[in-house]
Amino acid sequence: MQAGFLAVILEDMAHKRLSVRDLSGATGIGKSRLGAVLHRNVAKRPPITVPELAMLLDALDIHILQAWLRGEALIHIGLYGDSRLNRLLPLLAEFYLDLPRKLLDALAQIEGADGTELRRGWSEPFSNAVAKRMAHEITRVVERRNALTDLRF
Repeated sequence: MQAGFLAVILEDMAHKRLSVRDLSGATGIGKSRLGAVLHRNVAKRPPITVPELAMLLDALDIHILQAWLRGEALIHIGLYGDSRLNRLLPLLAEFYLDLPRKLLDALAQIEGADGTELRRGWSEPFSNAVAKRMAHEITRVVERRNALTDLRF
């Protein structure tokens, strides 16, 4: 998991053209320690502490959930350089943060539901439904954009 977070931090530093010195000043983490934690060679990195990770993400203005999602996409799915992630991951982070409350509210409205009814196997059908709905909404946006473009010319 550390590798994913650090990949996100290194990517963001490169994008913002920040040096270890810049980030050290923004976080209060020593330059030598930060250089070791962010070493390009994963085998040479010491473990990062949770407070250090929090300080780095805060200094870069990255929400921890968004960093985790992006790290998973970068490390496990191999989506380096996919610019769509810059729009998708903030949306997913908000979705994931809001979803538990909405699901608990829905359960509270069902007489006799105590949560034992929930099944882990529902995850895939739910994610498929969300992806299908997102594709539908994007199709509508593209169609409206194309219609407006046609009107202009």
